[in-house]
Amino acid sequence: MRPLGMTSHEFLDHTSETVLRVQAPDLPGLFAEAARGLGEIERGGIAGTGERVEHEVSVESSDAAGLLADWLNEVIWISETGQFVPDSVEIRLRGDTALTATLAGERLAASPSLVKAATRHALRLEREASGWIAEVTLDV
Repeated sequence: MRPLGMTSHEFLDHTSETVLRVQAPDLPGLFAEAARGLGEIERGGIAGTGERVEHEVSVESSDAAGLLADWLNEVIWISETGQFVPDSVEIRLRGDTALTATLAGERLAASPSLVKAATRHALRLEREASGWIAEVTLDV
């Protein structure tokens, strides 16, 4: 590294990412479980208000893996703007690239803001003999 006052740049490693690994016997179950897992991370220690809320969501993407990332980013946005994390999720797939969903959960006393985004970096969505598995890197 050069002394201060000189022009330079460098890359520093950091631990601002976590990987959410999800398994389910079918694709709708995998998308639902991913949202519940994200909700668990987002809620942290934020108190609930006791008020139950529901959100209807539609998401489309270019492929199934992209749909998973876009879906989680929609859940992040709803969580932050609605002071909410889902504990109940119903997924209705429309092919491999679109879904509609009903999210239900308790309104929170504050907006969660731990997860900034679900990224496409090292995004993995695969069908295996026992069902589906996914790994999504979350920017925290």
